[in-house]
Amino acid sequence: MISVYFLDRNVGWVQEDNRISHTRDGGYSWTRLELPTYLGAATILFFDDENGLAFGLRGGPLEGYVSWINHGYTLTDYVSLAEISRTNDGGATWHPIFLPIAGPLLRAAFAGRDHGWAVGEGGTILHTSDGGQTWQRQSCPVRGTVWWVECSDKTSARALVSGVPQPHELIERRAIEIWEERGRRVGYQHEDWIEAESQLGTRDVEILTSDGGATWVEQPSAEARLTPGYPSPWFADELVGARPARYDIERTTDGGRTWQTVPSHWSRANMVIDLCFAEGVGYAVAGNYGGTFTFIRSEDGGVSWKSIYYDGIGRIDDDE
Repeated sequence: MISVYFLDRNVGWVQEDNRISHTRDGGYSWTRLELPTYLGAATILFFDDENGLAFGLRGGPLEGYVSWINHGYTLTDYVSLAEISRTNDGGATWHPIFLPIAGPLLRAAFAGRDHGWAVGEGGTILHTSDGGQTWQRQSCPVRGTVWWVECSDKTSARALVSGVPQPHELIERRAIEIWEERGRRVGYQHEDWIEAESQLGTRDVEILTSDGGATWVEQPSAEARLTPGYPSPWFADELVGARPARYDIERTTDGGRTWQTVPSHWSRANMVIDLCFAEGVGYAVAGNYGGTFTFIRSEDGGVSWKSIYYDGIGRIDDDE
């Protein structure tokens, strides 16, 4: 997993598994910070030069196990648990906040320094009002993975949920059709429902809150701002944003309703994984074979991008 976060147009961090790299010149040079334990972070966020949070998966000696009794036998299984870690020295050291929640946290967003959300697998939505020291779980109105969250203030936020089953009535109607097609005469069976879900597939759903997360509601598809796709956009302003799209970057100028692929002019990039904007400048990081990363920068709101750094080589300045 790789995540990038910039505080301003010069100061930023790239997190890659159990290490973090830090830049103070906009990504042209980096200092590596080796970590003593495995963070397993999916995304990072900083409030200032020193204080930040990492959201992801508990790893190493902090793995979680559960046990249960089945027909007189005690069974034990591994469960991946969410974790939030804090730093107050710019990412040199991290202190874990343990959470009894299965599955990794995938994205986080803050409105100011105190109020924020973190989201992840299993419909997980967490909220904090004290800068991430404590977290409370909130209810997701649909079943799926919450891939992305954005907040405009301490009461208003939106999120994107992927892998959501089709509406109940649609699945039920198809299940009855399957039952009839198979010549059943005594109520449709459970396997008919499973088959209906499989045939109909899943959908992406945008959800909203306007009361600090006390209630989240599904946004009607006709009014949804985010189209289905790789669900990790970052918006430079209300309308202009960008998102990774495997080997490319996509850009929107209408708040996420439509997306266009940006021509690829960067090199040494196998897969664009994460991006962000700060002070109008776009920053993206791409994973590469061999455990290195390419750093990509945009000076025009995401219209064009170029590689400026390759881990293992240093500054490269494509197209100059």
